[in-house]
Amino acid sequence: MRVKFLKFMAWTTAIVGIASACCLDSDSMAPSIVCGVCIAWWALFAYANNWFEEKPKCRRISDTATQQQERDNVVVDFNRDREAM
Repeated sequence: MRVKFLKFMAWTTAIVGIASACCLDSDSMAPSIVCGVCIAWWALFAYANNWFEEKPKCRRISDTATQQQERDNVVVDFNRDREAM
């Protein structure tokens, strides 16, 4: 439930942010303030989800070092099927 609400808020701020960005050239300061609030929400949402950190390559916990190395060094022989014919 909490994840659905946060996704709903993210989409809502995206739509409101785009709409307010279209109105930035108006005489009122309201679109600028709304756009600033949306950007602040997006930055907070991205920081909370670790979007700014570079993530290391995922590795399966159950793998041993040899299994990981075997999977990384896979060589596919496409000519094998042709030779069998």
